Amino acid sequence: MKKLLVLLLLCLSVFAFGKTTINFWHAMSGSRLGAVDAIVNGFNAENPDIEVVAQFTGSYAETLTKAIASYRAGDQPHIVQVYEVGLQTMLDSNAIKPVFEISGPDFDWGDVIGPILDYYTVGDQLYSMPFNSSSAILYYNKDIFRAAGLDPNKPPSTFDELYEMGKTIVESGAAQGGVSFGWPAWVFEQMHSVHGQFYANNENGRAAKATEVFFNKDFGVKVLAEWIKWAQAKVFMYGGREYDANQA
Repeated sequence: MKKLLVLLLLCLSVFAFGKTTINFWHAMSGSRLGAVDAIVNGFNAENPDIEVVAQFTGSYAETLTKAIASYRAGDQPHIVQVYEVGLQTMLDSNAIKPVFEISGPDFDWGDVIGPILDYYTVGDQLYSMPFNSSSAILYYNKDIFRAAGLDPNKPPSTFDELYEMGKTIVESGAAQGGVSFGWPAWVFEQMHSVHGQFYANNENGRAAKATEVFFNKDFGVKVLAEWIKWAQAKVFMYGGREYDANQA
């Protein structure tokens, strides 16, 4: 799964006689569509005076673009789900009603995981409601480990271990490659986060708007150099930009 996602509220204009209708645009397709529908149907059942109408509006980028365009045309949804990359765009759009302005002083945010809450907080105020979050996870095939003579209960925990185990797998013929992952730009970003490295200047844009990315700093160069080494040794199998790597 890709990306940390966030729910942003557009200006509301739903007050009407009888049932209140709230239009909700989102980018959840495939199996995630069923999860969203279950949440919406459950909410509607518990709140008979409110009807949330959920609509799939395309990819993350498409949904963001459509939401901004619809706001400018005066025909915006009441709620739109936007991926984390779009946070600054939404802040600059003047299209949103910040969550902290409508949540009230007594709202308990204790159920939201701290780092996720922090991501969407600007100037100590929460601007959007965290909706769903993705994190990179390493899966490994124990059968392939056994076939390559590796301990199936000891997956790699460092770059060096992944490289050496991957070479053993490839050389033994147990598999065509040792590792594959989609969303490489996101994994590159995650590497910075896990190792406490800034991805851009001005504290990742927290102290002020970022004006420089750190792709070519020491840490970024190290990560990419490792990936190149893996690819040259046929340990790394490039499976595509998005989800295609899952099949490999």
